[in-house]
Amino acid sequence: MLNVDGCVVRDNYATHNGGGGNAVVYASLNVSNTAFLGNSTGTYGAGVSCDSGYMVITECLFHGNFTGVVSGGLYYYRSSGIVRNNTFDGNPSPKWGSVVVQDSPGVAVDRNIISNATGGYGLVIIDCSIPHSCNLFWQDPKGPIYGDVLEPDESVADPLFCDPAAGDFTISHQSPATAVNSPCHQLIGAFDPVCSPPVPVFIQHFEASLRGMDVALSWQIATDDEILGFRLYRQIDPFESIDALNGGQLVPSDLQSYVDNSTEAGETYRYRMAVVLPNGSEVYSKSVEVTVPDNRDVLALRQNVPNPFNPSTRIPFSIREPGRVLLCVFDARGALVKNLLDERRPPVTT
Repeated sequence: MLNVDGCVVRDNYATHNGGGGNAVVYASLNVSNTAFLGNSTGTYGAGVSCDSGYMVITECLFHGNFTGVVSGGLYYYRSSGIVRNNTFDGNPSPKWGSVVVQDSPGVAVDRNIISNATGGYGLVIIDCSIPHSCNLFWQDPKGPIYGDVLEPDESVADPLFCDPAAGDFTISHQSPATAVNSPCHQLIGAFDPVCSPPVPVFIQHFEASLRGMDVALSWQIATDDEILGFRLYRQIDPFESIDALNGGQLVPSDLQSYVDNSTEAGETYRYRMAVVLPNGSEVYSKSVEVTVPDNRDVLALRQNVPNPFNPSTRIPFSIREPGRVLLCVFDARGALVKNLLDERRPPVTT
């Protein structure tokens, strides 16, 4: 096996494969702590390509590498290996993306930052299924992944590089890629946090549970410092869009729960909570995933909307088989206020 460590591979060109000067064919390569900068190729793997071999890439930086066709950063074809703790930024590929794994089920991709894949996807998986986990994606024009969906510990968020315009791809202490903030509680990317002060908050837990058709979110944090509040994010399967709940407004700092009553039956949702610090930066929780059952199989009474209300409100409910429906309102002492409904109903969602 050829070992490459602590090098800079810059401004090389290849007409076909491996513009960075590293093309592995029926061989083994181990690359660590190396920067691939401004390399280009006409076809495959502007940074490094591996064809019918074994290649391990760890703690490397891929920036500004360009391919005319398939992979701006890294390309595996009928190979095996590991891609771990690397930072990929700005590696254009008009057809596919930054990291391309083709017909290579023996490749594992984990704990990488893959951002700004100009013209393509972050990670492309073709003609195979591979393990991938705890990767952070950002501003990949066609989406984070082609050929699969994000794993629960993978996310789309700004990595908060310290000074990318100056070629500094170290990360802020507030970055979602730090070990404190990442969903897997391990460092994501090639570099330790350097800029800005350490995060003054620790997220102890973030959980989601079903309440009928609603999703109840709860969390607990530990901090000695003041915070502005909490912001909640939701992604809908297949995780192509990210929405801020509560109209983007902050949940007050003295609350540690929220009920999402805007779900749809049969949908899968992924939630993430952010602690908003006084300077506006956010510290992220791990992601949690919930599938809302098909309402035809659920007996549920949902939160009234709006609440509070004047003069009227709507109380949604679901029943899974015909029967008597009795809907009553009680006061805080348990005394009956009014019977709203007492009749037979067919299976229904209101």
